[in-house]
Amino acid sequence: MAADVPLTFAQLAAQFSSNIQGVDVDRFGNVYVAGANNARIRKIDVQRNVTTVAGTGTAGDDDNAGAIREVRYLAVDDSDSVYVSSPSGKVRVFRNGQLYTVLVAGLYSGDGFAKVFQFIPRHMAVNKRTGRLFTGQGGQVFALDALVP
Repeated sequence: MAADVPLTFAQLAAQFSSNIQGVDVDRFGNVYVAGANNARIRKIDVQRNVTTVAGTGTAGDDDNAGAIREVRYLAVDDSDSVYVSSPSGKVRVFRNGQLYTVLVAGLYSGDGFAKVFQFIPRHMAVNKRTGRLFTGQGGQVFALDALVP
């Protein structure tokens, strides 16, 4: 997850997949970009330098290794947390130099009854002040409170 050598704005086209899925702006004016095919979240700072925020370039789901897979949507809050979703049904957040998986589709049995929880987030927005994340699937909108330190 080390930052890349900054690139000039003229060099940006070579740094993103042809399938950009998520773009958001933080409180400082930095732009975050998530591409579905390049397994990275990139930041374009206000001086137009480009760095890798998260991801190794190799698809994966390992929080400790910083690997990400097929990022589809992205949102940034005022505490510099970067939320991302993937078609595998995961919502992850990059905060303080670490990736955290905060939601995974699968089997839920919290109320004593097993239920399959199928979730493929579509689009994301975050309340920049509170960190509450909003995401949708089908005809439903879900709100998730901030889940990481």
